[in-house]
Amino acid sequence: MGSSLQLLTSTDIRGALRLANELHSMPTAPHRRRRHLIEGLCKLLNAHVGLNLTSPAGDGKPIDGQTSVVTVGWPHADDERAAAQHFKANCRADPMYERIVDHTARNGYALATCRRSDFFNAAAWAAIPLVRHRRQAMKIDECIVSMYPLPRTNTSA
Repeated sequence: MGSSLQLLTSTDIRGALRLANELHSMPTAPHRRRRHLIEGLCKLLNAHVGLNLTSPAGDGKPIDGQTSVVTVGWPHADDERAAAQHFKANCRADPMYERIVDHTARNGYALATCRRSDFFNAAAWAAIPLVRHRRQAMKIDECIVSMYPLPRTNTSA
């Protein structure tokens, strides 16, 4: 995705509807559905890697040790394991996570989806130590983060 506004095409819409239908038709194995969702979104967005993090939350923050991560697209299994471990361990310190939690809270804990560039320009992003040391090593720059707090189960997806 570029920094300028891009219009959806009929191909984009068909792809999104196809993905929604595939997910609806799949068996309910959560890990398998989450992997299919992330693979499909990566394909739709022409993204190289994707990640789905689900965590029980307390006061809008994940509870340590309860985070589940699904990763796709990393070139090597070791890279994928390192990415999953990084996001599991550093979720609370991640600058995008902090911003999306605040954004969600300001909007009544509704679904929020934002791009990195909605919160940080390139220079500010590159200056953050966690980004410099971890995200750049994983070649993650522009990203889309979506949060949907689920109050009944006290979980965020």
